[in-house]
Amino acid sequence: MSYFGATWKNWLKWFAVVLVFAIACGFLSNWQFHRRQEKLVAIERVLANFATPAQPIDSVLSGLGSWKSEDEWRAVSVVGHYLPEKAVLVRNRPNSGQPGFEQLVPFVQANSRVILVSRGWVATGNNQDSPDVNPMPSDSQRTIIVRLRPSEAHDGRTAPAGQVPNLEVARVCKQLKLSGCYSKSYGRVYSDSSDDPALQALEQPVTDEGNNLSYAIQWIVFAAMAFGALFWMIRTERDRYLGRTRTKTRKTPTDEDVEDSLS
Repeated sequence: MSYFGATWKNWLKWFAVVLVFAIACGFLSNWQFHRRQEKLVAIERVLANFATPAQPIDSVLSGLGSWKSEDEWRAVSVVGHYLPEKAVLVRNRPNSGQPGFEQLVPFVQANSRVILVSRGWVATGNNQDSPDVNPMPSDSQRTIIVRLRPSEAHDGRTAPAGQVPNLEVARVCKQLKLSGCYSKSYGRVYSDSSDDPALQALEQPVTDEGNNLSYAIQWIVFAAMAFGALFWMIRTERDRYLGRTRTKTRKTPTDEDVEDSLS
């Protein structure tokens, strides 16, 4: 029986395993390429919107339910006053690696529209699950500039009084019994008339694309290595079947080598 006839079934099994692995690597690589593309689009949006001057909020959000993903991080100016008596804290909001809260205060315009405003970050207290200091804004008339952020997804968790589990805008507005509230977006303070050191600025959005490209290339390399391993296995199996051994050829010593060894 020929060598191929004796081993072709094993070859097919090995090839099937490698092919499945390579296909999986291809899917994972494509997934990483897709994630990288999503990040690049988000980064481009951040850079473009940070470079765009602030516009009146009504020119960007025409209605209470208005929202477009391309408006994320867009700067808008809002004229009105805070409702400090309606302020709440958003739980589990780390900032620069430290645990804490976002201070969320409704801001009402002259036309009675209300936008939730994240004014900044306060650290978790030393002895309790709330800040040691939580400075409130006054209810005086002012103009603020905020960067628009989308409402967060539904969170089934609960929170103590005066706190909310996340920034699901519609849920917070309902909890605070606010009418005329923007339901799909909130604002993050960029400029305000207050300057309280206890209220820290939140981290800026990430503009680093990360390691998705290198991960995508790695999966392609893994697939290529699998086929290389298959070739090595086939060659090894063939040599064993034919009784071949691969030994390193030894160089025949020259007369000069012999003389050197005797000297």
